[in-house]
Amino acid sequence: MKFETFPIIETERFLLRQMTKADAPAVFSIFSDPDVTKDMGEAPFTQVKQAELLIEFMNGLFDEDRAIRWGIILKEENTLIGTCGYNGWETNRGSRGEIA
Repeated sequence: MKFETFPIIETERFLLRQMTKADAPAVFSIFSDPDVTKDMGEAPFTQVKQAELLIEFMNGLFDEDRAIRWGIILKEENTLIGTCGYNGWETNRGSRGEIA
């Protein structure tokens, strides 16, 4: 599945958009929580730089047409409250994808 540009999804309460380096403090806040990372097989983040690298990595996967990860913005507060997306998709196997 190839997108010309990163798709933006908007509902009454939420905006799903591509994350940027400016989102790193909010991403760090989320992924530094042990309750968030306990089932991910990853240790909680200890530095904001880890969040910056995660954002770069996820945006790189989109650029390579391998995955897509949105930042979930609570519109009322203009705050990033989480992430969601497809960890990968396989167009050569019947357009199969994994949601995370």
